[in-house]
Amino acid sequence: MQNLSVPILMYHSISTSTNPLFKRWAVAVEMFEKHLTYLSLNQYTPITVTDLVLTRKNGSAALPNRPVVLSFDDAYEDFYDSAFPALARHGFAATLYVPTAFVGGTCDWLRQEGEALRRMASWSQLAEMSAAGIECGGHSHAHMQMDAVPVAAAAADIRRCKAVLEDHLGRQASSFAYPHGWTTNGVKRLVQSAGFTSACAVKNMPSPPLDDAFELARLVVTGEMNTADLAKLLTRRVTPLEVTLRNVARPIWRCVPRSRAWLQSYLPEVTRESATL
Repeated sequence: MQNLSVPILMYHSISTSTNPLFKRWAVAVEMFEKHLTYLSLNQYTPITVTDLVLTRKNGSAALPNRPVVLSFDDAYEDFYDSAFPALARHGFAATLYVPTAFVGGTCDWLRQEGEALRRMASWSQLAEMSAAGIECGGHSHAHMQMDAVPVAAAAADIRRCKAVLEDHLGRQASSFAYPHGWTTNGVKRLVQSAGFTSACAVKNMPSPPLDDAFELARLVVTGEMNTADLAKLLTRRVTPLEVTLRNVARPIWRCVPRSRAWLQSYLPEVTRESATL
């Protein structure tokens, strides 16, 4: 079982109320319930990101039957209102990534998407969910793009995120997710030195058996995906050529704006990743 690739699904908002510019990142409540029902009927076993990494590292216990990781970026209040009770009904584990500066407030980084007033989960809500078994990981403090700021600023933000999260929740924060999906080897080292044991990127591919624990691959779940689309995502296979193209596309996308139209035509899901995540 441990030699299998594992799908790590990346959700954002679970809501039917959204600005059209943000609609791609909001899965309707009813559709999310259908996603969970599909996983249950097809005998998938959700585990946390940390569970996956520890199992792979230790090699002392096999992964469960048909493992899947449900991860959620940004810790919107609608996770508490809609996703959390649905997950509890199904008995499913999940990992929630929290940008600690915005807890109990609103999403200032989503102004361009018209969602700056979208509510974030509060510390009391996060504490309740953490106590119930939801893994709460770090998503930076200020939701900054880590590979685009000075090293000292990135290091301070990562350390602050971990300290604030652990102080409020009273338990270790083990996993991290890079805001906007971007990272570098230097940023990965900062996350590791801060005391995290794993970190999620995007890549839109299943996490392979020898995946970098500090750049775990995830599969993007968008608002228009029904259960048939989810089924395709869960069984997605990526060719070596596609992996090579992705590795080439990412640094070009970050550094050369004029190349974006070209990249969009070849790898649209890669070039859209950084828009909101």
